Amino acid sequence: MPEPSQGREVSTPQAIMALRRRLYSSLSLLVLVVIISSAGFYVLNRPHESAREGVLLGLWETMNLISTVGSLPEEHMGDAQRVWAMFVIAVGLGFTLYAFGNLIALLTSGEILHVFETRRMERQITSSKDHVIICGYGNTGRLVAERLASQAVPVIVIEKEHDLAEAATNHGYLTIRDDCTQESVLKKARIERARGLVATLDNDAANVFVVLTARGLSRELHIVSRANLPETVSQLERAGANQVAVPSRIAAQQLANAAIRPDLNRFVQRAIHGQEVEMLEVRISDYPAMAGKSLRELNLPRAVDLLVFAMIPKGGTLAFNPEPDTVVNEGDLLLTAARKGAVERLKPFTET
Repeated sequence: MPEPSQGREVSTPQAIMALRRRLYSSLSLLVLVVIISSAGFYVLNRPHESAREGVLLGLWETMNLISTVGSLPEEHMGDAQRVWAMFVIAVGLGFTLYAFGNLIALLTSGEILHVFETRRMERQITSSKDHVIICGYGNTGRLVAERLASQAVPVIVIEKEHDLAEAATNHGYLTIRDDCTQESVLKKARIERARGLVATLDNDAANVFVVLTARGLSRELHIVSRANLPETVSQLERAGANQVAVPSRIAAQQLANAAIRPDLNRFVQRAIHGQEVEMLEVRISDYPAMAGKSLRELNLPRAVDLLVFAMIPKGGTLAFNPEPDTVVNEGDLLLTAARKGAVERLKPFTET
């Protein structure tokens, strides 16, 4: 796996191992200095009443020198001890300061905090469900993430480029810096528990590969892809995309509608972007209190200020402007338009 970028994104095992190596090497250097210095004093201070006394004395003299908080009794020191003490001061103290400096740098650089933070993020991704995976965090991917976040939909971003991955993490999204065309990376994003995947890469061939890989991992996943070229749409659909969007075509349609039907286009755009009016998919399985009742009984326009303009029965096809006596059942889907805040107003229907 590539190395992680900075910010709140998933770290790699290599980064954690590198941090551990720096910690272990610093601690090992400290221990080595103490052992060598103590051994030197043990040999030079002989004879000892006991080996235990010699070891403790050597350790005591070493700690006095390298900590600079004490001094050695010169009246009991010979030339050999003085030479060894100078060596310990010159070399041992230098190594000790280097080791402590390394440890302080680790503690103050934020690397340790970053490791703990990214470990926490990994646990969040592991426990994620009912989320949308966004492949690519370019301009399109960023706008998709913003729109989903505004609807309180959990998002996991997969982005290979360092700067874009860092931007995604700084914007608060769970981010995996890696290649989204890899099966293992999509598994890491918990694709089996995701509600959808959006492929927004600039390269159509890469989008086809992402869609093909994702469909192979999940037959039920709802997959939406960007197509830069209209002729790529059929390839993406054959690869398994449920819906394909061509930005240039969408822009052309919107411009044409704005030119000939400006008021209707303005209303639709407001509804799409959730300004004053919002368009919602109401799944009856999410609102069990609606099941078994007719649209007349539910009286949604008056009860929650919501208008049903189409319905897709379970296993059926779209029916525009369903009759008031139409009974809705679990598995049915209502296509609606409502004033902003309809999700909150629909909450009473979530209880049976």
